[in-house]
Amino acid sequence: MTPSPSSYPNPGRPPARPGVRGSGKGTRDSGGIPKVDRRAEAAETDPAQEPTTPLAVETPPRAAFATGRFIAVVCVLLFMVLFYAPTLRVYLDQSHEIAQAQDLIRERAEEIARLEKEIARWDDPAFIRTQARDRLGWVTPGETGYHVVDSEGNPISGDVSVQTTVGAETNADDPWWSKMWGAIAAADNPA
Repeated sequence: MTPSPSSYPNPGRPPARPGVRGSGKGTRDSGGIPKVDRRAEAAETDPAQEPTTPLAVETPPRAAFATGRFIAVVCVLLFMVLFYAPTLRVYLDQSHEIAQAQDLIRERAEEIARLEKEIARWDDPAFIRTQARDRLGWVTPGETGYHVVDSEGNPISGDVSVQTTVGAETNADDPWWSKMWGAIAAADNPA
């Protein structure tokens, strides 16, 4: 029986066998320790008694998926997928909600900036005069204000369009004075 490599005092060389000595052909080093010629020693010993190294035993080829280690790894991976799938789904849902909330915040910030800009416009006296003139019909002192009313006396706002009567229609080939007279006639007879 061969001693295990971990029991050797010097892992680089096997221990000396009892009863076998060097042939005396060795030399001594500077410390007085005899050096042994291993080639001569190997020639003197019987090859049947030499220590043999254990040969690697060939195993028949097995399918890689049939090993126990592979099955354990697959089980661990399956457990991790089943354990982390709900957490991953919650994470993805929350990140989607966060993205929607950030879009809403961005839209609201733009709306706030637009409203603050409009509030700042009200600090301008010219803008206030324009709004009073357009919305309330006010005029500044010295001006004369006019209101256009319909046949019943109700004020007509600026969004009413004037429609022409059948006799006032013009063609594109008509001269300019004919087109102008048709526009005057249409202004006299609003729909």
